[in-house]
Amino acid sequence: MPLIDSRPLAEQVNRIHEANARCDALVEASRGRHKTDSNAEHTERMRCIDEAQKAYHLELVRLSVLVQSAIEHAEGVR
Repeated sequence: MPLIDSRPLAEQVNRIHEANARCDALVEASRGRHKTDSNAEHTERMRCIDEAQKAYHLELVRLSVLVQSAIEHAEGVR
């Protein structure tokens, strides 16, 4: 039996990839738009990108916590 259960880690990595894809899509969709956007449109677009980046970073922190917990558990089992 493996010392670290990889299922929750794999699920978390998938969430990270999804969050990163959302962020990348928003950034890509915004390329060149600042030339034609109104100030309100630009502000909203940047708010959405900021929220997507925060969500991505939150998922990275969650993965870090899961990995640390798995390492501590594995070390305790040894």
